[in-house]
Amino acid sequence: MVREESEIINEIKKLVQSLKKNIKLDSVILFGSYAKGTAVEESDVDIAVISPEFGQNPLKDKQLIYRTIIKEGIEPFFEIHTFTPGEFKASNSYFISEIRSTGKMIWADSV
Repeated sequence: MVREESEIINEIKKLVQSLKKNIKLDSVILFGSYAKGTAVEESDVDIAVISPEFGQNPLKDKQLIYRTIIKEGIEPFFEIHTFTPGEFKASNSYFISEIRSTGKMIWADSV
């Protein structure tokens, strides 16, 4: 079943509020087929989570996020991709360029 955009955004915002209790977040971006409006039943929900606290151990970064999802009872339908702000801004990789150009900013630290 293709999820409604409003449902996805609400779940991402719940995740952001929970993550902010434990780490400093820079931004959270929805990307991929859901951001482009081309999702099909088999599509996953890709989100980029950007934090200055990420980078030393990507596996632990993702574990922290998935533990938060489970603890807070958030629908676990996300495919999480973690980045530091520097790596996200400076990278010339096609993958990150695609996130920057077609992703939808769901949350950003305004400070």
